[in-house]
Amino acid sequence: MNPNSRNAVSNETGDQIRSPVPPFGPEFLIIYHDLLGAPAKDLATWKNARGLDAKAIAISEILKELIELDGKTVRCAEKNVLAIKRYLRRRMASAPGLQYVLLFGDSNLIETETLYGDPNEANSGYASDYYFSTAADHDTATANTILYPEFAIGRLPLSSVEEALEVVDRIINYEKEAHPEPLHHKRITLAIEPPIDGTDREGHRRTRAAGAICDCLHPAYNIELIDYRSAAATDEIARAAEEGRLLIAHRGHGCEGGWLIPEFRIANLKRSKFPSVFYCVDCLSGMFNRPSGRDSYAEASLKNGAAVSMIAATGITNEVLNNYFIQALFDGTFGGILPAWSGVPGAHHKKTRLGDVLVYAKAYLPFVLGTTAPGPGRLTDEATLNDPAVRNQLVLGEIRKMFEMYHVLGDPTLVLRT
Repeated sequence: MNPNSRNAVSNETGDQIRSPVPPFGPEFLIIYHDLLGAPAKDLATWKNARGLDAKAIAISEILKELIELDGKTVRCAEKNVLAIKRYLRRRMASAPGLQYVLLFGDSNLIETETLYGDPNEANSGYASDYYFSTAADHDTATANTILYPEFAIGRLPLSSVEEALEVVDRIINYEKEAHPEPLHHKRITLAIEPPIDGTDREGHRRTRAAGAICDCLHPAYNIELIDYRSAAATDEIARAAEEGRLLIAHRGHGCEGGWLIPEFRIANLKRSKFPSVFYCVDCLSGMFNRPSGRDSYAEASLKNGAAVSMIAATGITNEVLNNYFIQALFDGTFGGILPAWSGVPGAHHKKTRLGDVLVYAKAYLPFVLGTTAPGPGRLTDEATLNDPAVRNQLVLGEIRKMFEMYHVLGDPTLVLRT
């Protein structure tokens, strides 16, 4: 998070403030659709009982506000994105204690933004809640700039009270009760798409990234590495999800319906009494605004009960950056995987909450621009790196999209069992 810009509030969403924001506020703010008020308030009650100052507010309260739009005074109704940005940016300035925000409702209930990686490609749009967490919007005229978040943000993409009550119960139970099998508390499943052959540079980078993670966590954790293509790999992941692991992660190609290699789709999900945290470092598996209206892999995992919360992307992510990103996620979760991150050998950066892990991993990506960055290899081909202008614009633009695409789908305040 960016502690230096607490008082910098963008005027891009309007100057005229008709309803004041209190000078003091919660650490955790839940913005819920009115249909989901009961489960949202249950979650806030639980977090307060855990010692985290939490508050739930209905989106209808935010949408009552009057705003200036195209020279006219109108209500924010049907302008969810605009209203939420204004509300949160005023809180950034007046309530610096805010650390976490949860949007409680799917994109039909609480609107998300659609951003475009390439304005010339009609199908390049992706959902993003990222600029709800920044003090300003990204200037589309400057692709090589990155805005850092003021707080960690997450979304529970749910549309019914029944679904929401079940998901909230799973979050509460996860934080309340440890897995009854002590060995499962130390078990991690890491599924990696293997290289096709000796010339598959990206495949070998994925393998090296996985190897770095395994080397650092062994022997403290029991890591099940699945790095092959077969029906047996799918069965092994399904078994791991059903039994309940500390963490289940994927690094490879993905789609809206799940992981491509090793294959693990919505149809393979099984409910678990002890749902896992999932890290999906791939493309599209977190696309919570599918045009078809069908659930994405992330939504299905939450509703099915396989996952308690997860990190996943809503668009086409950068293949090379993903190899650094998964190492940074594990570094933020367990510590000690990327000692050069701080320049202190053996330094630990362990975070306790899921939203903080994601903020930390994103913040690592600009550091990778250095040619001596640790990990599985350089960002781009040598020809690109030799042209500083191209390198800075292209790579920073790609990093910015990683900031925009990767989301906590679930509870950003979830306390991890590490």
